[in-house]
Amino acid sequence: GLSAREEMADENGAKLMGAKRLWLEEEIQDDLRWLYSVKSILHAEVSDFQDVELLETGPFGKVLLLDGKLQSAGADERVYHECLVHPAMLHHPNPKKVFIC
Repeated sequence: GLSAREEMADENGAKLMGAKRLWLEEEIQDDLRWLYSVKSILHAEVSDFQDVELLETGPFGKVLLLDGKLQSAGADERVYHECLVHPAMLHHPNPKKVFIC
């Protein structure tokens, strides 16, 4: 049988390929899929609203998956936060100190 880690990976849509290497396949659309390596599963749970997973991947670093779809990654975190910060900075009349949480 599968180990607990392999079973968790299988339940989350990840597939083992090759010599104990964990890969996650994400369908973007009918004719397009991402496939990336997973170094470790940091957290996985089912909330009242969605499946939540935090993974350490090879190409993107830490990633957040909601319902199996990549939402945010350490590699592109600055791009995501730039989109949040600039509208507030442009709207503020004198943006010397701004706290965004």
